[in-house]
Amino acid sequence: MIGRWSSNQKYPTSWTGHAGRIGQDGRFYALASRQSGSEKSYRSALMLLVDGEPTQILYDNLSLPIGEAHLLLDANNRPIVFFRSALRYQIERLSGRSQTAPIFDGADYDWSVARDATGWVYVSAYDYDQRALVVFAAREGVWKWQRIEADGRESGWQHSIAAYGDEVFILTYYLRNTFNRGLNVVVLRGGELVDKHTHFRAGGANGGWSPLLGIGRTGRVLLSHRQNEQEGTASIERFGTIADFLARRVEDTGDWDDEYKSWSVSVAGTPRYRNWHVVASYPSEKDAPLRFDAKYEYDPAIELGGSAEVRLGDWNLGLIYLQNIASQRLEDAAGKAAATGFRMFAGWVGIDQLIFGHDLKLSSSFGDYRGTYRDDNGVRVSKTPVTELEVRLLNQWRIGYGLAYRDYGLTLPYYVYVAPEQEAQYFLFGAGVAEAKVKRYELFAGYSRVDYLTRYENDFNGIDVDIRAGLGLSLVSWPKVVMGSKEIDGTGELAASAALKLGYVVYHRFHSLQGAGFVVRAGYEASWMGSGFDNDAPSEREEDEDDEDDELEDESTVTLAAHHQYFHGPYVSLGLVY
Repeated sequence: MIGRWSSNQKYPTSWTGHAGRIGQDGRFYALASRQSGSEKSYRSALMLLVDGEPTQILYDNLSLPIGEAHLLLDANNRPIVFFRSALRYQIERLSGRSQTAPIFDGADYDWSVARDATGWVYVSAYDYDQRALVVFAAREGVWKWQRIEADGRESGWQHSIAAYGDEVFILTYYLRNTFNRGLNVVVLRGGELVDKHTHFRAGGANGGWSPLLGIGRTGRVLLSHRQNEQEGTASIERFGTIADFLARRVEDTGDWDDEYKSWSVSVAGTPRYRNWHVVASYPSEKDAPLRFDAKYEYDPAIELGGSAEVRLGDWNLGLIYLQNIASQRLEDAAGKAAATGFRMFAGWVGIDQLIFGHDLKLSSSFGDYRGTYRDDNGVRVSKTPVTELEVRLLNQWRIGYGLAYRDYGLTLPYYVYVAPEQEAQYFLFGAGVAEAKVKRYELFAGYSRVDYLTRYENDFNGIDVDIRAGLGLSLVSWPKVVMGSKEIDGTGELAASAALKLGYVVYHRFHSLQGAGFVVRAGYEASWMGSGFDNDAPSEREEDEDDEDDELEDESTVTLAAHHQYFHGPYVSLGLVY
């Protein structure tokens, strides 16, 4: 951040730095965006600063926020500006004041720019459609871009660029399979690809992430990268000349792992012991003289099942089946037998790199839980069919996020509160128990270590962790109930969830078996899903005489059916991968 900000100003002007470069005249040139004005007259401009002083407006009234920008200087220290907006994946060149010329639409993760001594300009990017490093080259002033396929599949999402003389060098991470990933070097001259070779090949632990390449004025080369991603160790290399740097080459072995692996198969057995608790809180006696002390019994569940996944090219398909093999026989109030049981069938289809460089995974599951609901009025069978749908995007770091939908039935108490006109306090109007239908919509984010391991690693013994959190809306409905002059048939609640799986994982692939291996996981998992907070009376309404929409003018009715679900228990997974 550069510039100044004053809290004494009602609408302060702020500056955000984007890129900087030292010119041939020894001065420091920088790009910064300036934001000023009120919400109604907001203005944003891209500025050029020289030695910290604003000298030129390059782009006025930016319509989209700048995500990243790069700055080059020509032989006369005139700026050549490139940027990618925060809301699009399009790289553009600033072609005039407040004018841009698009170069490439489809750039995700790393992108870089460089200019050689002869006036050739290069823009390197990760093409998320091709899943590869691409370069666009043009003569300065002509700006007729030509595309260069710089490296193969699964390359370029992390890379670094540097220029020396009439050549430009790119150090890029590549992945052919888990026994062949590391760093490639791409050499460009005169707008063409003149050389590509492997500089570092990581056959053991995943290495080559966070590459950084620098070349000094005398041709000395300095590069760094993370040699072991799991341990976070960095490697720094120094070369006295460009020739020494290019002489470091790793040749192919002539074995199976020289080629990109486009398919895989995995199977796993998944026994686990699972407890499921449902809590429907009841309000205080002060708030609700009529209340239900609801108790649910669904556990224990010894689940035995399996999963299988096949990946072919960009597609992967999977199936899971789980069955409860231990159940208790209970009787409801009518004397009918009911089993606390569980069975679940799930499937998914995935498409790699479909959306902005992310893998897409669509999954669904169908379960049938049966247990008992008990309150002061007796016991009844509680049938809980569950349907889950999930759309998950998985980035290259294997962090996932997306939208989840969960539909289930539940015997559920509900409470209706009313605040009469011109009164701030809510009073209990009525309460009941219904066979409710719940629909949950959540945005979520999470990370699974096994997702990372199976993509990038060959061998790992250590902590197994899955973590996930979600937030959204829960819609609860039930058959219409008439209470006086009111018809009550449902409510909406805040939905939230959290899940943690913590244990130990042993994972190993064998080179002699062309990447076949095993994964063993064991530990404890726990998750929580909440709909609403509690069923206490809502807080008092506030009167606002200056507001045309005074809360107290009209009667207000609030229906609450808050409940929470807790899942926990040990898990074991025994799997084979190939």
